[in-house]
Amino acid sequence: MNFIDIYIENYSSDKDMGIVEYTIDFKSEKDASTFLEAVNIEYDASNPKFFGLTLPHQGRKVMYAGSWYKFPLEHMYDEDIQVIDVSEDNEGEGGAFYRNKFKIEREVDSFSELLTSVDSLDFKFDTTIDIEPVDIANELVVVDCGQGNWNEVRTRKHTIIYDLGASSRYSETQIKALIDRRFKNFLERSVYIVISHWDMDHFQSLKYLSKEHFSKIIAVYGPTNVPSTLVYQDAIDNILENNVPFHLIPNTDRTGRTIDLNLLLSSNSLDLYRATNGRSRNQTGIVLAIKGSEKLALLTGDHHYCKILAAISGKYRKRKTLLVAPHHGGAAGHFSVNEWAKELTVEDCAISVGDNSYNHPDPHHNNLEDLRNSLPDRTDQAGDLIYKI
Repeated sequence: MNFIDIYIENYSSDKDMGIVEYTIDFKSEKDASTFLEAVNIEYDASNPKFFGLTLPHQGRKVMYAGSWYKFPLEHMYDEDIQVIDVSEDNEGEGGAFYRNKFKIEREVDSFSELLTSVDSLDFKFDTTIDIEPVDIANELVVVDCGQGNWNEVRTRKHTIIYDLGASSRYSETQIKALIDRRFKNFLERSVYIVISHWDMDHFQSLKYLSKEHFSKIIAVYGPTNVPSTLVYQDAIDNILENNVPFHLIPNTDRTGRTIDLNLLLSSNSLDLYRATNGRSRNQTGIVLAIKGSEKLALLTGDHHYCKILAAISGKYRKRKTLLVAPHHGGAAGHFSVNEWAKELTVEDCAISVGDNSYNHPDPHHNNLEDLRNSLPDRTDQAGDLIYKI
């Protein structure tokens, strides 16, 4: 039996429909080409994109996001396989993110036995534990980018963009319009970009930045453990080819068996928290605490509430706070209103969310209402959310 290494970017299970939808990528053009040859499709190397793979629902048997698997090529020869070609301007299928989608009727015998490993791209890039200093922030914009994450921290001189994501349902036209709409606000070369973690709805707009956009960017930072896939390499190549410094921030030291967030960098304008290493991509990234003129702004990525709370405990003395809810308002671990209220005075809460199949925001966001005594603000309802901090 022949196999090909595939990377699972994400997955979504639909028990009622009897399917699991995966977003996959490959480590090399040869792997991608071999995979596609099975269905008589020629690989296009000019603009690497993800692929969709739909398999039958098999209970708890799934391929997990952030992992590599040896996929049996014999499944690609199944007579019942359905192939969907996704055009760049196809909004419903996500033309900015997907090249093709495949639906296979045959079940996979054992995912656990197919689990494998591929080295990350880390060794190719510079690492740092420092970020260029910026002055005190006065405004935060939670950008309406669909089911994704894009936050802008504005100071008198600079803008820090925390995540440069967008909905996986966007077409190329939509994602380019989003980028142009936001970058027209940056008149000079004064932008820093910090990626919270390597998940497509948090970084994918990097692929579509033009030379003009990059002319306004001072540097791009992200966590280590960059997956060795064609799409990730393409996004990073776009940074480097435009002569913008790219730095990776290493994990903090692990002292126990759990993944924890630790304070790595502190200044008068921001604190940067970096997780210890682990298998969970969502839990091993970067959290920023922005010390604004009036409020603290917590930018949380997809980290869990309990990890964030443990990291910030005792540091901000019930300071007035704007919380950008983790994971697009979806389930993000245990959340205690009382414990959070002991640490911070949360006056504002924002959820970056759009049309999605994950049921975000999760009903637990009612707890966020209890925390601030009013419903959280949502980008899918109000568009861009602008706050004084």
